[in-house]
Amino acid sequence: MGEILLRKLLGCRDRIARVRAALPAEPRAILADERLEAFISFNLFLLLQDSIDLAAHLIAEQGLGVPDSHRGAFEILAAKAFSRATLPRGWGPWPRCGIGSPTRTAISTRFA
Repeated sequence: MGEILLRKLLGCRDRIARVRAALPAEPRAILADERLEAFISFNLFLLLQDSIDLAAHLIAEQGLGVPDSHRGAFEILAAKAFSRATLPRGWGPWPRCGIGSPTRTAISTRFA
């Protein structure tokens, strides 16, 4: 794996760890703390950007084609067997986090 891909992958891992460390025991507590909500929202937004960038670099390094959109990048990876079945142990399916549309909207409008 190239150095750029490794750095980006480690960056995603670290960002996930920061978000997990900030999560309160009760999810509704996030809504009561505006700073915590902003911290988590911003880091999730950056994680999405990092994931898209990682996908684009992986596609380019492997010569898998040219995606027509961000979604297309992940579709290419899925089609080329970069799926859960090929992920290392412990990288199973993403947990459901229960984030609803208002939070997604806040993330995309506040930090875009």
